[in-house]
Amino acid sequence: MQNDISAKSRDLAQSHASKQSQEIIRKQKSDSEGHESNFDNADSSSGETRLTPSSDYSGSAVDNKADKRNDPTDAGKPKNDEVSTQKSVKATKDDRASADSTNNGEKQSEVKPDKDGIYDFSNDKNVTNPFPNVITQAEVNEFQKKTKSVSPLPFIQKNFYTSYGKNFSVKNGQAFGDTKSIDEIINTYSGRLGRIDIFIFVPRVDKEGVYTGDGQFYPYNSSRELKNSDGSVNFDRDKAPDEKLSYKLEVNGRLIGSNIADKTNIKFQMRKNQTFIHVVMEGSADNEAIFGYEGLNHEQSSGAPGYFAFVPECGAQFHFVDDLKYRKTMNLSASDNIPQRSASETDKFSTKPFIKLDLSDLSDAKNISEVRFGNNQVVRNMYTPLLSYEGDPKKDSIKRPTMEELKNANISGYLYYSNDIDTPNGGKFTKDNTENFGNYDYGIARDKDDNQLTVKHYYVTFRPIPTQLVVRYKDLQNNIESGKKYAIYSGNTLVSDTLTSSSNTPTAPTKAELQTMITNSNTTLLSEAAGYISGNDVYLAPGNYIVKPKAAIDDENYEWVVEPKNSEDIVDAPTDANVNIAVHSTDNVSTQQVVTFILRKKIATVTFFDGDDSKPYATVAVQKGSSIDGDELKNQSMPKDPTKPGFTFNGWFTEKDGKGTKFTGNTTVRGNISVHSSYISNLPAPEPEQEPVPVPELQIPVSPDPILPPAEAEPEPAPAPAPSQPEQPEQQPKHAAKHLPKTGSTATTILASAIASLFSGLVVLEADLRHLHEN
Repeated sequence: MQNDISAKSRDLAQSHASKQSQEIIRKQKSDSEGHESNFDNADSSSGETRLTPSSDYSGSAVDNKADKRNDPTDAGKPKNDEVSTQKSVKATKDDRASADSTNNGEKQSEVKPDKDGIYDFSNDKNVTNPFPNVITQAEVNEFQKKTKSVSPLPFIQKNFYTSYGKNFSVKNGQAFGDTKSIDEIINTYSGRLGRIDIFIFVPRVDKEGVYTGDGQFYPYNSSRELKNSDGSVNFDRDKAPDEKLSYKLEVNGRLIGSNIADKTNIKFQMRKNQTFIHVVMEGSADNEAIFGYEGLNHEQSSGAPGYFAFVPECGAQFHFVDDLKYRKTMNLSASDNIPQRSASETDKFSTKPFIKLDLSDLSDAKNISEVRFGNNQVVRNMYTPLLSYEGDPKKDSIKRPTMEELKNANISGYLYYSNDIDTPNGGKFTKDNTENFGNYDYGIARDKDDNQLTVKHYYVTFRPIPTQLVVRYKDLQNNIESGKKYAIYSGNTLVSDTLTSSSNTPTAPTKAELQTMITNSNTTLLSEAAGYISGNDVYLAPGNYIVKPKAAIDDENYEWVVEPKNSEDIVDAPTDANVNIAVHSTDNVSTQQVVTFILRKKIATVTFFDGDDSKPYATVAVQKGSSIDGDELKNQSMPKDPTKPGFTFNGWFTEKDGKGTKFTGNTTVRGNISVHSSYISNLPAPEPEQEPVPVPELQIPVSPDPILPPAEAEPEPAPAPAPSQPEQPEQQPKHAAKHLPKTGSTATTILASAIASLFSGLVVLEADLRHLHEN
């Protein structure tokens, strides 16, 4: 839609301005050609300019600038300390009349109108610059020096905008802090309209033919969207309120008024004096969009300072979130279609999208800001679709993503699933279906306190990349069998027990194929958010699962087990498969896992105990129906025979103490069994006969007979017993002689020695017998 200032607006401008002034307005208008907004202007009444919806003007749109705020959600709302300082519009303006004189160096001196209602400054003397911090004295002097004519009308204007609740900050002619220079015809603000300052300097032209100049100042036209009771906005702009934005006016440091709601006429003497003009406007909640300008004239030379508009700045955040967490927040099941955020509210601009959900972003949100909006008595048709599209006329001026760009966002470990973005009829953004205004456009709404809501929140949902699960069965001939059932558990919870095995191993799917699969309408969801079923293929989400074989077996001695990497490990192969599906944080994670079940004879365990029932001597696996020495488990064998001092191992038995059935390596095993060792006590070995200890033959010395005196003859004594027979008692004479020979003491010593040797031998023999008995 072409920009245009309506015929009525041009006629109105001509009613108080020269052709040169009209050319200035036309030039300002032409600078914004080619954009899609309209300002509404109307006819004058009693010589007063009024802006009404009977004519239109389209202002310029500029490219969106990068969002420099951390979170644009609350960027437009005044902070708590700002809100506490707010006053009524009138009170604020009255207060600023004195405050501004201090800030800008202006001298306050109230002036009265003449009988015609005109404020006459043509006789002012010794006029000095009342705002040297804004239009500096150096700028005044330089401009005054180079001004030689009143045509075109010479003047300097500086326009500033200060955010609502903030301090006006200009020094040395430059804005800083929360104050910005107004350089565009169409300007945006965030949250609530703030303060607008217009500073004008008209130089003196001391030449013949220079007369009195005049000026006309007007309240800017103001409007806002028509709010419904719930804060939503009515689409009908003709029902929007039509308001005026009052202003404060000072000329040469003299105050005309602080809350002027009508046209003000002034006159000044250009040949005699310099003229300094200051206009201030303070926004309120009722001033959502404003447009206006002022007029200066001298004969056939005119100007239109302050020619600009302000409209709300709005935007959107597109969040990338986990689909299942989004559904939980929105109370949706895993299989429900996600509705658009403004669903069922197509007749108004809904507040729902302006509510930010309590969800964590998987990646940085896509921020769109500084989008101009207006659909009221001041601004019409200034709206922009949420997303760009092929043939979008605003593609370059307002940077926005396309739907495909949002869907193809690179979220590590995730694939796009759905979104809640408001779209035009047909579900796609096109040139044909975005001509009318709707919830699929950027815009504003209101909260319960009548504050603007300017940032929409939309959610693009993603699901974790699944992994294809392939389950196979092999028979005893190593052939793959298809159609055999298996079950999947997530922890102790059954996911499905109706799944069947594959006949082959397909190629691992690509991420693009997985993307197509999860969003296909024919794909069904597994319970517990475990994954998907597409045809006969199963895809699992990241997590830990148990796969159990459910295929029937004809021989009861066989069972299904997970095929080990090495066939020798079949004895330890589990009957269930523990499957860990990893998060696809990198491209190195496979998109497929294969589980193969094979037949194995059931395994029984033989536990061997050797005396201590609390501690097995050995544990041996054996195939049921076979023996340890006869089955196929080559790495399993009978344990080594145990030993016990003094006993002989007698074999393994099914009961203790050698009772029950004897168990050998050839015994057939039907199930788990325990066996016990048995021993036989060893008999003591016969003691070899000991040879008698020889007793040495002793020589008995004979002493010579003493020489005795002759005596009577006596009987001859009996001979002494032989030394080899010590056990015989000594023969005593019937009649003991008084005096025995000394040889009797030697015989007694020999006998005692023999008896001691015999006793010692008996002690040694007894010790040996006791030792044998103990062992």
